[in-house]
Amino acid sequence: MGVISISSANCKNCYRCVRFCPVKAINIKENQARLEEDRCIYCGICVGECPQKAKRIENGLEAVNRYRGQEQRLALSLAPTFRVVYSDSFAELTAKLRGRGFSLVEETAVGAQAVAEQFRQMADRLPPDRCLITSPCSVAITYIEKYFPQLLTHLAPLVSPMIAHGRLLKAKWGSDLKVVFAGPCIAKKDEAKGAEVKEAVDAVLTFDELACLLAEPAFAGTGEPEDLQPGLEAEGGRWFPLPGGLLRAAGLAEGVLERDILIVDGMEEMKDLLKSLTAGTIKPRLVELLACKGGCLGGPLISSDLTAYSRRGKLIASLSPYSGQEKQAAGRTALGRRFLAQPYRPVRPGEDKIKSIMRSMGKDRADKELNCGSCGYPSCRDKAVAIAQGMAELEMCLPYMREKAENMANLIIDFTPNAVLVVDSSLIIREFNLAAEVMFQVKAEEVKGKPLSAIMNEVHFLQALAGKETFRVKERCDHLGLVTLQTLTYIHEEDLVLGIIMDITGIEKQQQALETMKRETIDRAQEVIEKQMRVAQEIAGLLGETTAESKVLLTKLIRLVKEGGSDHVIP
Repeated sequence: MGVISISSANCKNCYRCVRFCPVKAINIKENQARLEEDRCIYCGICVGECPQKAKRIENGLEAVNRYRGQEQRLALSLAPTFRVVYSDSFAELTAKLRGRGFSLVEETAVGAQAVAEQFRQMADRLPPDRCLITSPCSVAITYIEKYFPQLLTHLAPLVSPMIAHGRLLKAKWGSDLKVVFAGPCIAKKDEAKGAEVKEAVDAVLTFDELACLLAEPAFAGTGEPEDLQPGLEAEGGRWFPLPGGLLRAAGLAEGVLERDILIVDGMEEMKDLLKSLTAGTIKPRLVELLACKGGCLGGPLISSDLTAYSRRGKLIASLSPYSGQEKQAAGRTALGRRFLAQPYRPVRPGEDKIKSIMRSMGKDRADKELNCGSCGYPSCRDKAVAIAQGMAELEMCLPYMREKAENMANLIIDFTPNAVLVVDSSLIIREFNLAAEVMFQVKAEEVKGKPLSAIMNEVHFLQALAGKETFRVKERCDHLGLVTLQTLTYIHEEDLVLGIIMDITGIEKQQQALETMKRETIDRAQEVIEKQMRVAQEIAGLLGETTAESKVLLTKLIRLVKEGGSDHVIP
């Protein structure tokens, strides 16, 4: 399972995740969304936007529970954004977390301050014509590695505050210490696995997962071991969640009006900036990037009902004024790292392929390219490219599918041999198909919008409207010489009656002919029976007379034989 997975059972084919994914890392196959890891930057936007909650995040509690079961020493690195999520103070949270198996709780701001100090040193040595990009944001770093690898040489080769804090804690308390980070970011789960920073952080929790842990009963007899005392607080590092917070902590910028400093938050803004840097149309000296709008306070799992402005105000109100003079020494702990290019190079389909797909979608003319975005892509052409790349399907186009469905429905209605009529609650004809035109000998345009009584008896349609039911009835249309079988269905949503009328005149004639044949056959059979009975009676009479005469003669013969005598002569 990756950092983000998708439940096929819950995915309802709405394409909302495709629409909001800034890098279009969602693949649709067989009407199911799939995450393409080589494209994904783990911003978590798809998780927050999914209305069916079909996106699942890798569970960090499993590792934490395993460490607790092994009685490992645990340290929690708590992101500064906890202040807008929890009503508890840091001291209150620390006490609760020690009761859940953590030996040490410290703010990630300690690592942030150490990163800020080293960045300040790099900025002081920066040549005048050189641009230095910095970001504590895992999403921004991954985005550059995959989509703007040509800018990696401009990235300050420093770890994030999370990794820095993990390294500092292990350097101080031993490599066997298990460091757990808790914050509002999904991408931190992916960052912690990176080859360049591995073993600095052993597990990553979201604030939701941390809340589940805090809901557990406290361990008996837990407390802070004497050999694990929290480090110094780093007030400057607490500004990192805000746009410009890193530069502020480094004492390099007090605001956004510096001419050679750019502070950018938000995916679209970051994308535009990186495109401009690549093209060379802008040449700032220092750049700070945060992928989420409003910085980490706009993180995908911030778990706060407050508005973005309220979150910002609450965080700032909880911080002490910062002079920029605070120092949090990193000692000899190495906070550097390399960034590895992971360029995503999609296959670029040829123009002929794109045009062929566009024609398949019914977009053979410019006026048919609605660019409605219902499929999740900004234009019909982008959708066609995605289909060619195997990332999308034709059926994702709502206008295409609607037109296809309407054409199929019209085809079925127009070519059915039965008349199809739709009337409203006032018995006004709304639909009238080709078979109805033939049956009633009138054109659709002549009767649409007119009363049903103009062409047929309306009594049964009235019955369907009144009873709001479906039934069948045989009806004679003597003025047309027809016998019809009518199936009338009431449509509740629209308060309409759908009538499907079958011409059964031929069937009726056949049935009448069959009935006539049956009657004639029965009459003929009866005649034959009666004749046979008469013949039988006559034969019986003749046989009776013959039998009687034979009996008399034979009786006489027997008597004569019995009386005997050679001198007797039979006359």
